[in-house]
Amino acid sequence: MTGGRTVNWTHDATNSPGANAPTIVGDGSQTFSSGAVTVGGFTLTNAGETPTITVTTGGVNGNTGTITVNVGTPNHVSINQDASNAVAGVAISAAITVEVRDQFENVITSDSSNTV
Repeated sequence: MTGGRTVNWTHDATNSPGANAPTIVGDGSQTFSSGAVTVGGFTLTNAGETPTITVTTGGVNGNTGTITVNVGTPNHVSINQDASNAVAGVAISAAITVEVRDQFENVITSDSSNTV
């Protein structure tokens, strides 16, 4: 297969916890050479899922198999329970939960650094 071919992409990736949608290359013409084309521009955002990407061209399709999406680098911390109704000099009764998250709001459970 050589020359321009129309390709269509489908996937089962989902949005990240921060509602960031995955970026999948748009359908359209790709130029094949010696039976192959290299296509970039895919961004998966929901860590922990194992989506697949499928391509179809000329009635033939194939898929990537499952892709493991890992968390990104630490980006910020998130406080998940606000302490309220504190009394001066008395320990706050509600525990405060702080999570390290990547830019897509995925919780980073394997980070052992002490700074973000």
